[in-house]
Amino acid sequence: MSIFLLLGALAAGIGLAPDLPTDLPWPVLPFLSAAIWFFCRRFAAAPFFLALFCFSLGLVLYQLQIVPPSAPREISHTIGDEPTVVEGRVLAIGYRPESGSRIEVDAQRIVRGTKSEVTCGRLLLTVRLGTAECLPGDIIRFRARLRPPRLFQTPGEYDYPRKLAAAGIFVTASVEGPREIILLRASPAGPRRWLERCRAEVARFIHRTAIPRQPALVVALTTGDQSGINEELRQILTRGGVSHLFAISGQNLGLIAVGLVLLTTLVWRRFEYLLLSAPPLRVLPFLTAPAVILFFFWSGASVSALRALVMYLVVVIFLLFGRRTNPLHILATAAFAILLLQPASLFEPSFQLSFAGLAGIMMLVPPCQPHLAQLPGLFRWLTTLALATVAATLATLPFVLFHFHFIAPAGLVTNLAAVPLVGCVVVPLALLATLVLPFSPEIASSLFGGCGLLLDGMVALVDTITRWPGLSGFYFYTTPLRTFAVLLAVISVFFPWRRDWHICRVVTIGSALVLFCLPVPSPSAPALTVLSVGQGEALLLTLGDGQQLLVDGGGLYGTTFDTGERLVAPALGRLGIRKLDAVVMSHAHPDHAKGLAHILRNFPVAEFWCGEGAIIPPEIVAGLTLRGIPIRTFPPGWTVLPRPPEESLALFLSPHPATANDASLVILAKFGNDCVLLPGDLERPGIIELLRQTPSFPVAVIKIPHHGSRLSTPGLLLDHFSPGLAVVSAGAGNRFGFPHRETITVLSERRIPLWRTDLHGTLHFSRRGGEWRAERWKNGDFH
Repeated sequence: MSIFLLLGALAAGIGLAPDLPTDLPWPVLPFLSAAIWFFCRRFAAAPFFLALFCFSLGLVLYQLQIVPPSAPREISHTIGDEPTVVEGRVLAIGYRPESGSRIEVDAQRIVRGTKSEVTCGRLLLTVRLGTAECLPGDIIRFRARLRPPRLFQTPGEYDYPRKLAAAGIFVTASVEGPREIILLRASPAGPRRWLERCRAEVARFIHRTAIPRQPALVVALTTGDQSGINEELRQILTRGGVSHLFAISGQNLGLIAVGLVLLTTLVWRRFEYLLLSAPPLRVLPFLTAPAVILFFFWSGASVSALRALVMYLVVVIFLLFGRRTNPLHILATAAFAILLLQPASLFEPSFQLSFAGLAGIMMLVPPCQPHLAQLPGLFRWLTTLALATVAATLATLPFVLFHFHFIAPAGLVTNLAAVPLVGCVVVPLALLATLVLPFSPEIASSLFGGCGLLLDGMVALVDTITRWPGLSGFYFYTTPLRTFAVLLAVISVFFPWRRDWHICRVVTIGSALVLFCLPVPSPSAPALTVLSVGQGEALLLTLGDGQQLLVDGGGLYGTTFDTGERLVAPALGRLGIRKLDAVVMSHAHPDHAKGLAHILRNFPVAEFWCGEGAIIPPEIVAGLTLRGIPIRTFPPGWTVLPRPPEESLALFLSPHPATANDASLVILAKFGNDCVLLPGDLERPGIIELLRQTPSFPVAVIKIPHHGSRLSTPGLLLDHFSPGLAVVSAGAGNRFGFPHRETITVLSERRIPLWRTDLHGTLHFSRRGGEWRAERWKNGDFH
């Protein structure tokens, strides 16, 4: 039976598992289908039952990996709001870009008050500032609140809790800095600790050495640590389509393996006895496997490198047993093995990109080789490299659009120089310098310096190419339907159609074109969508004629998470928003304005609105200038904008704001007899001024100001406007305690339903059947 059919069935089971209930007896299905296949294996229906077995096996394996363990001492059962002292063994350390680090801990004991308990299970500890001074194997102690990983529940967001669950992590914690971590006992000397110390010493040596430029890139290629790559450099690499070269993954591992095989082949061929005993390409990959495995651990043992290692070992087994088979079958076998070991890998971008890129190269390049054989040597090599780059770029395009929403056309040009330079020159030089370092630091310094010079030249070249017309790269946020259309077009290009099936290719490409060009359904109007962006605020107000107003863009206090890029923009694309008629900054606090910079740079925006005298943050000014977006300011008092009959839109600015929150721009939208009121972060003085200039009338939906703070005295607003529904935008477990208990009590006493983004995720308010209703984002739609 074809490995492709088995792989497809296994992947289908894993892919459907998240949408199926977990309380049904699914584990029975693999045993039942396997038994039926065994007794019917000689009949024509046998392949169906074998595929059913793989399907059900994928479903069960995924649920076993994702569902938290039920052991009574599992640390996931100790989650709570009170800080807990945790003792555990460090399993791995990952350094975050810009600042901080993440430590994977195997919990062994917890202390609450005077009570100490034995526990088990993994957790992820985030150090927000600084670098933790510990190594894998060390026993540490820290005090923090234990929380479950959770989604923002925003359309288009990445499922980070699933990624952690795939690693066996169902609990997270955080501390401010490394001083809050106590080292109880260093790990005993062993291979892993020695390896980690060596990696740290090499990284420090590279930074100490007088490398003219790019020490962070040299460290990334040598040890797999990308923490030193700053945001500016990371953006250059992303726009140039070469960032994949600096993540130790399949490409680096493959180059090391090929290099080792070629070197050992030269030695093998010098001895006649060895040549007569076994062909080199059959045994040398097996003999060099330990060195490849050592490089895997040396480079940090990342998940993507693990997948590449599994693929390499599958190839080694095929060669060792003399099995000549299609490379695509080897690729499918490796994917099948990885999904058996790590079912949730199917949803990981690195898994999808790795296998899609390799499959594209294997399907497009070999058929073209006979036509390239007549070209001169160097030109043939460059043409093959260009063809492989095009194949990998096209094959991975749907997955890049789905996960990263970014297209880097410069990669088609930059990779022609960057791939051979990094893979064939810089990486071997860096590894040679690492081996030479214990014996001659001077030679190692020169080699590392040469790597730095080469990489500096490469970065300059990439930066120059991205400035060429049409090669600068751009974000493209779109709906899943259009992404599927791109996937369908890519399949039609790469699928090995029979010669008499050309009509199928034409029909498939035509269908993809029709799907891509279908008009995106307009969101229901009028409506208010409250995006869940953590401790911040981002609202999408849809007017009666379909105009879209984005009111604030959220923003977390920190440098490593851009709310606009990671949450707001994907949500707009997922909801089918192609352009914004206005972007409104209620006030300039980061939790409201920080995410707007990315939106203004990457979305068509007609106007930018803010209050008169508002201080616009520099990053927003840069986006407005770059795109030539006009700024419209609103004076103190009420400003009524022209709207169609039966509808009005008015904005209010307090004439004498006591605080920055009281300078919030208030929006009141009327749709017939229904009103939506968005009062920003007004506090008591601002609310009193608003009520003084506004007559009393009922509103359908009101956003409680300042994330539900008691300082906003929401009772005054509620008594004045008598809302039918109330909504609070707040982060789960935020340190301010929003919404405050007093606010919740005031709403409860008035019997006003309260909807909260920290509990309910992204919310959609619209008029249905004559009244306004709230819907939650769940399973890809509002329900």
